[in-house]
Amino acid sequence: MEANAFDTTIGKAAELTGAQGCGENRFVGGIDNYLEFVITPECVVTVKPIDSFAANVRMDWTLDQFYSNGG
Repeated sequence: MEANAFDTTIGKAAELTGAQGCGENRFVGGIDNYLEFVITPECVVTVKPIDSFAANVRMDWTLDQFYSNGG
């Protein structure tokens, strides 16, 4: 099951609601680094690594600085 989508209101993956049932999940990275998932009776959860990572980037440049090297 895909992880919950990013929620811009809270600045991380959307909170678990349980509405998706067994396997609903979210990973909160950065400083916290934790994985949450829903387990229901007779639910089997398998955690597999993926070959990518999610990142947030904050930059502080003027527009002149940004475009000075082609953007």
